[in-house]
Amino acid sequence: MVRCAISVSLVFDASGSMSGAGNAGAKAAGHAFVDLMDGVLDEACIVFFSNNAWIEQQMTYVKPMLHNAVDALPVSNMTAAWDGIYAGIIELINNGVNQCRAVIAMTDGYDNMSTRTPAEIISLANRHRIRVFTIGLGTGINAADLEQIALLTGGRYYQTPNAGQLAAIYTEISTIIFQGFQECIITYERDCADGGMRTV
Repeated sequence: MVRCAISVSLVFDASGSMSGAGNAGAKAAGHAFVDLMDGVLDEACIVFFSNNAWIEQQMTYVKPMLHNAVDALPVSNMTAAWDGIYAGIIELINNGVNQCRAVIAMTDGYDNMSTRTPAEIISLANRHRIRVFTIGLGTGINAADLEQIALLTGGRYYQTPNAGQLAAIYTEISTIIFQGFQECIITYERDCADGGMRTV
């Protein structure tokens, strides 16, 4: 199977509740995903959120830059998860060059700081054919919203009580994205338009 070149926004929870195992697990997951990139065509960006969302590393195929950004994941303050996912979509729209585009977002807390909403995320992602994969760590999360965002954008929702499982989840998601979501796009150029209808 031909492997799809990917553009992915990796969106990480940098709130205070992520300290300890959560932070370590998120970093391990980020590194695992970057390790699977080809370093040539595949590209990713790193987005963090706490009181607000910010892009730690813009879209790039340079793996050492991505690893450095993952290592910089802080822990402080509140949880603006929706703003983080939205920022990841915007970065993909503006700078993602590959056909297989997705956001992978993980959080361990309830969103309590965002200005954006799940409905805005779903609308923006669908307008630009971007799939959103969401991961909830633990039980103190907006599980229904995270699941709906994934479901309605063609992604997948994961929930785990164990931060040590995050790397395996990111690896599974990478496989789905690399397979091009099992989609084929058919393009057709007509040489002699005759006005007739054709069934494809």
